[in-house]
Amino acid sequence: MTATEMMARSKSDKPRQQSSKDAQQELIMEILRFEGEVPVRIVELVNRAATWINHDSRNDRERAKLAYFRLIGDMIRVGKLRRFARNYVLIALPRQDCQEQERQLALTELPMPSV
Repeated sequence: MTATEMMARSKSDKPRQQSSKDAQQELIMEILRFEGEVPVRIVELVNRAATWINHDSRNDRERAKLAYFRLIGDMIRVGKLRRFARNYVLIALPRQDCQEQERQLALTELPMPSV
């Protein structure tokens, strides 16, 4: 077996994750649950989600990242996620817990932007 055949076979043997919208939403929510109550930068969240799935090329990975950005925007509009300090998101809580969460986040020190 040549090296090219081995590479083609190893790429086809890679396990693939589902790319349905529900599976992508569940992946994003799982990453945020893992972080707990700490806000996560949107870019970091997208990069983590994109690396979770094996991609055949860099272009596929970039397309997946754009899809995750759109999905996060939709989740914010629907109310599943809350934006915090413009560049951060966290899991949205019920209305009565929102005020308590805002008080706790007001005390959180976020890193300075690296611009």
